[in-house]
Amino acid sequence: MRTGDPKILLQAAHDWLDQTDALALELTDGRLTVETKADMTLVTQVDTRIERFLRDRIADAYPRHVVAGEEEGMADDAGDGRWIVDPIDATHNLVRGIDVWATLLAFEREGELELGVVSAPALG
Repeated sequence: MRTGDPKILLQAAHDWLDQTDALALELTDGRLTVETKADMTLVTQVDTRIERFLRDRIADAYPRHVVAGEEEGMADDAGDGRWIVDPIDATHNLVRGIDVWATLLAFEREGELELGVVSAPALG
């Protein structure tokens, strides 16, 4: 059984990103903890906290959906849907104090993209 009407999923994505906007701005207001991943890209506590936040919200609302996230790993769509999360796209900009970075959230089902949302809180 498929769960999640696309309009309701889109509203949920908007609501979650409104919440991650506030979290991201709060976390970037202080000192960033920056690490280098095995692939030589940067990761901060903002990346990991936002991805964990989104994973928790998705699991609570749609336990049959899986999540493919940049920080915690990928998951194949088991047929009920897969959320794709990039908690901070352009982490290098975030680290350098450039306001052009965003949280990306998409949902696909059976290989078909149903929605995608981008939020750039530092740009308002």
